[in-house]
Amino acid sequence: MINKAHIFIQARLTSTRFPSKVIQDIDGLPSIVFQYQRVKRSNLASEVVVIIPDDKENNTLAETLEDYSIPYFRGHPEILIRRFEDAARFYKSEIIVRTNGDCPLISSSSIDATISTFTSETKVDYCSTTLDTSFPVGEHCEAFSYSALLKGFDLFEISKEIAEHVTPLFYRNPEFFNCLSVPCAHVFPEKLRLCVDYPEDLHFIRSLLLQLPNKGDSDLIEIINTVRDSPNLLDINSHYQKDRALLS
Repeated sequence: MINKAHIFIQARLTSTRFPSKVIQDIDGLPSIVFQYQRVKRSNLASEVVVIIPDDKENNTLAETLEDYSIPYFRGHPEILIRRFEDAARFYKSEIIVRTNGDCPLISSSSIDATISTFTSETKVDYCSTTLDTSFPVGEHCEAFSYSALLKGFDLFEISKEIAEHVTPLFYRNPEFFNCLSVPCAHVFPEKLRLCVDYPEDLHFIRSLLLQLPNKGDSDLIEIINTVRDSPNLLDINSHYQKDRALLS
């Protein structure tokens, strides 16, 4: 376990494309609960916490997390980067590991690879599975130091992009921050999409789970192999595509 490495899963109910997607049913559980249980299998994190906006629109999400005894933190209702900073300060985080609450099949091995990559270098400020295209959509994980976050606050005015997405603060300013890409050990179908942005994505996840050998316990390589064996699964949601790389 890496000291003071906290995984923060960001989640909210007010998505414009697919409202309340994080509490849709996946294998008998609210999606955010299903994802938390997968993320919790990380061997390198000190704690896993869901961070949500502190507003009435997300009270139902807070109640869902309480029903399953999942730790959560309520922060700034509008400015995501402030929500992260407040959570990191509250938990005394040295390393912040960020993942999105709409990635229910993210694998703990991808998270641990991110943490391991971050801690393997002495002067790295930020690393990610999405700086290049080596990971499929839905395996989005980033790690950065709390000290680097504070440095960013000192150096830059917080733009709308940074306020809403947090980590452009690092990868848009490589002259100030040392950023690394996390290598992926697996080759996967180009159209594989493991996030939930639209109802078809949810349908894909549910259909895939019916064929996975270990269901919620399946790791990324098992997901890839199952899709290769059943390529028609990709027809469900592959018409939705977005850039896999943050720097594309």
